[in-house]
Amino acid sequence: RVADLADQNVLVMSLVEDIEGVFGLAASVGENEAVVVPMDAAGPVLDGVGSGRIEVIGHDLKRMARALLEEGHDLAAPAMDTALAAYILNPAQHSYDLEEIAQRTLGIELVSPDTQETGTLPFDTGPDLDLEGRRVEAVRRLAEELREELERREELDLFTRFELPLVPVLARMEHAGIGVDRAYLQRMGEDLRKRLAALESQIHDLAGDPFNINSTEQLRLVLFEQLGLPVLKKTSTG
Repeated sequence: RVADLADQNVLVMSLVEDIEGVFGLAASVGENEAVVVPMDAAGPVLDGVGSGRIEVIGHDLKRMARALLEEGHDLAAPAMDTALAAYILNPAQHSYDLEEIAQRTLGIELVSPDTQETGTLPFDTGPDLDLEGRRVEAVRRLAEELREELERREELDLFTRFELPLVPVLARMEHAGIGVDRAYLQRMGEDLRKRLAALESQIHDLAGDPFNINSTEQLRLVLFEQLGLPVLKKTSTG
């Protein structure tokens, strides 16, 4: 089965995690079919994913790439990120969790409230393999649905040419971190504080009295009552 996965050009996959970290990979092998491969057996698949020979369809691929980098692997060729696609289609949405997007877009419930146990001790700390299979199947269906919607809205080119290629780049940047000149930043911060203090002093001189320039109410009194500036338009805060 691992060899078959490693021979694929594109995989719908996700990382399976437990309390100890990354347990393995879950991958779609067809409609309503998925397999879970432990990390210690997933080497051929991870090699293909890291080299870019296997393109990856997944949800929140930046997070997946970060986790793989922590394990010493890479994700070089993202083919579809359903979380990113959902964001492009609706930037105002408050959440891009797979469960919510699957419910909203496909009308399917990945985790039923009736099956969630409460008040019990977690003796079984291993991954829920059935749930991981449902998640991968949801990603497979969402990938098709969201790609079609991006195409309908003429946003597929933006997504595939600009947004998607940045995913592994950003993951590697976050993993590696950046070097900063602390002394320079401290000097710059001190300089900015001095300039802000000088500007605040000038504002107080123009107003005739010191006041809290961050207070909308006090600023309104100074501008429109003390200085007599004309009111062009009132906002909700006055």
